[in-house]
Amino acid sequence: MASTVIRRGTEEDWGAVRRLHIKLALEFPLVVDVELNEVLGTPDGYWQNFVHLCALGTDQALFVAEVNATCFGMGHVRLEGSLARLVMLYVEGSKRRQGIGAALVAAQGGWAHASGASDMVCHIPDASKGAPLAKKLGWHRTEDVFYTKHGLKERKWTTNETVDVG
Repeated sequence: MASTVIRRGTEEDWGAVRRLHIKLALEFPLVVDVELNEVLGTPDGYWQNFVHLCALGTDQALFVAEVNATCFGMGHVRLEGSLARLVMLYVEGSKRRQGIGAALVAAQGGWAHASGASDMVCHIPDASKGAPLAKKLGWHRTEDVFYTKHGLKERKWTTNETVDVG
């Protein structure tokens, strides 16, 4: 049985990243802040540029999970000063509950801390099933509530243990 590899994305991963974004929009329309038509209508040049910036940039990184050179998961993290924002995490349905999401978050966190981040945050939509993973990984939900451009309600989560959790 082949083992899962978690690695930083390369420029060659743009097609897989596009495919995974489409799957994400198809599987979780209530928790993704993008319309499926937006993802399908996004030109290849956008995906190529996005993955290029993540692969070579120092302010953001994209990690992928793969088996036998096939990507089935991804996580995007971006630096904002000393704060690292976990922008996105997705693992295909057939690979969930195998520790891959946790491994992607660990890779994002390792990169963020090595890049000087002192805290990590993310927004998890209330309709998402990401909250149990965040709790399992020691994240704390704050009382901060945000609404996405499509009106989805999200809560802010952080690794900072001094927040008032609700």
